[in-house]
Amino acid sequence: MTEAPRPQLPEPVMLDAATMRVLAHPIRVRLVWELGSTAQLRTGDLAAAVGEPVNKVSYHLKLLAEAGLIAKTASKHHTDGRETWWTLANPSGLTYDPNDPASQPVAADLHTLTSDLRGQLERRSYALNHDRAWHGVQNLYTVHLTRDEADDYWARLCTILDEIQALDVARRDTDFDADVEYVVDLSFLPITVHHPEKGQPRTKDAP
Repeated sequence: MTEAPRPQLPEPVMLDAATMRVLAHPIRVRLVWELGSTAQLRTGDLAAAVGEPVNKVSYHLKLLAEAGLIAKTASKHHTDGRETWWTLANPSGLTYDPNDPASQPVAADLHTLTSDLRGQLERRSYALNHDRAWHGVQNLYTVHLTRDEADDYWARLCTILDEIQALDVARRDTDFDADVEYVVDLSFLPITVHHPEKGQPRTKDAP
């Protein structure tokens, strides 16, 4: 039996410093996350999700749309033309150039905002699953690898995540009904680099 081709995602949106500044606001970060989670939402739905007035949310949606991060769309299941529906301009996510000096200060602000959002999601997940055996699915531990091993494992992890995301995007135009909505959060961070000759740990990148 021939394996069905896996759906492919476009490349993530590369953010410049100006676009990152638009995104670097707690309400706008949350709005982008909500659209990434649900694909299509009305202005009122988004206002309810973030707990803010509709007129305030409309202002933030306008800024995100002007920056090219989200776009108006026609609902596939509703025909009321009076309702405004929104979707992400690109379902593959967002990224930026860490070597761009103009982006670095804004990247720090975005990291703080996304960390806050991650904490909110973790608390929500724990509240829903505290009595289930797998609530400890999130683990934090250290592994010791060569650079080549780290590159290899990271590439393999990214492949799995790309498959999951592509599958989710492909199902959004169907009647697929999921049992559970999951938040996928993966970090693979070097924290100590050992001296290539003396084996002494250092806390900055090796040359």
